Amino acid sequence: MDSKILFLIIMGMIAASACTGNGSGGIKVPATPERPVAELINRQAGTKSFGDYYISGIVKSNVGYPITVWISVNLYDRSGVKLGDGYDIEKVDPYGQTKFEAVVLNSENYIREINSVKCYIDRVY
Repeated sequence: MDSKILFLIIMGMIAASACTGNGSGGIKVPATPERPVAELINRQAGTKSFGDYYISGIVKSNVGYPITVWISVNLYDRSGVKLGDGYDIEKVDPYGQTKFEAVVLNSENYIREINSVKCYIDRVY
């Protein structure tokens, strides 16, 4: 086989593996607006037995390398004033899913004032 053809085949194989990224070689696939690095799915809200507000669900990885995700929760009253916040930090395997639960401590004191909730991915490491 011609050495130029062999070189092109090998380079094509390397380029293809770099595009898919298996997470083992340190190749990281960048996120796109259509496909974020991580996303929250199946969110549920409620109160703990001691009265504190929480949001639980699943954080899903869309990339081929391990990530750590910081999930934040903010509670607001009717006028938009922030009443409290909470967070959870979870490690997620490549293309994996992990349960999360973010609790807003001491929120039992103002649980009746909550008008809106914002739950979002704050950071990804």
